[in-house]
Amino acid sequence: MRAIFDLFKKTSSHPHVDQALSEEVREEKAVVEATSAPSSPATPAASSSSSSAKPKHKREKGKEKKPATEEETKKMERYHADPRYQRLEDFFLSPAASTENAAKGAAEESPIELLSDDDVGTLMRLHVDDFESMKCRRGERQILELILNSYHNGLPLYDKDPVVKQHTARSIQFIFDFVIKQPGNVQKKILSRLADAFTACQAEQGRVLDAMYGSLSGRDKNLKDQIIAAVDEYKERVLDQVANELNPNAWKQDDSEPTKQLPHIMSSYKVAVGHDLALRGVKTAISDTNKFDLCSKKKKKVISTFRRLFDVYDIIQTFKNDVNQQSLEAERLIDRDQLSRWAGNSEENHGFPSHSIFFDEDHPEAYGESKPLEENMYQPFLSDPVTLDVFEHLFLKP
Repeated sequence: MRAIFDLFKKTSSHPHVDQALSEEVREEKAVVEATSAPSSPATPAASSSSSSAKPKHKREKGKEKKPATEEETKKMERYHADPRYQRLEDFFLSPAASTENAAKGAAEESPIELLSDDDVGTLMRLHVDDFESMKCRRGERQILELILNSYHNGLPLYDKDPVVKQHTARSIQFIFDFVIKQPGNVQKKILSRLADAFTACQAEQGRVLDAMYGSLSGRDKNLKDQIIAAVDEYKERVLDQVANELNPNAWKQDDSEPTKQLPHIMSSYKVAVGHDLALRGVKTAISDTNKFDLCSKKKKKVISTFRRLFDVYDIIQTFKNDVNQQSLEAERLIDRDQLSRWAGNSEENHGFPSHSIFFDEDHPEAYGESKPLEENMYQPFLSDPVTLDVFEHLFLKP
């Protein structure tokens, strides 16, 4: 699933979103404005006053703020040029975009016809390279035994929380039910990710199962829910970046201090800031016995780092590139028919110009060097501006 992701100014507010810019974004915005504004010669009086004024923020020696990276600078410029980027970020990181409660009804969903143990094993051996040699993290058992146990009973880690345990069983059952209906290349990607998860600890298994379930189950929903499911997957990747950036040595930590290992750091972050950032998987993370509490200062650091790395542009590009895929066998996050239905429904699209989702032969420059194949000319094909418009009308219009 990771491979897929390597895919007019408006000022009205959204009712579910806090419109105040974060302190960090305000500072970044001020930097862009200062660098783009024309300089004027300072008067002697002004210079004197400036030089003698006490600095507002005194930084400790050795703790100077790092200069923005090229990607961070580009993000600041985009957000400054078009306020919709910031408003979309605020929406996606608000309770209005949370899918966490979706796990509550897992037990009430329609039943899934389970595969036999032999069928599960055959699928894994057929599509996962070197599957027979893959073992649990302690090297004691082959992962097929763990997968089958979870398939029928859920992860043992959640024995004290039957709802979460049942959700993990439902998740892996859904994954296999989804996989058997897909072409071989899609089966390989999904089952390989599943197998990798079972070579790690149960906290990681639970995190991956919930993320995969959320992403795959979202594909059968409407356009808005499909995008939200893709955003959940993107948030998971950003949180992984945050954990690695703030804990650069965690990847090599052994079992002597499990609280310093990445899976348990991720669980701790989700419990601490999951509701603040509308992350999925908080309930699963709570059951991690090796999670730890974060102080207020650490929470703020996690949130600010997450917001710095979270870029709506990445999400929009993933959506556009997914829609614009030309192969009939392409694995898709977004159902193009759902996009067409939404764009053509005047009761739902909030005035969106439905024709704009198709390739505009009069303005080919809007698509760079991209163009749909002749046989796909009547399928949606998006430019960057139109994609941003889609997101605005889906998530920012009241």
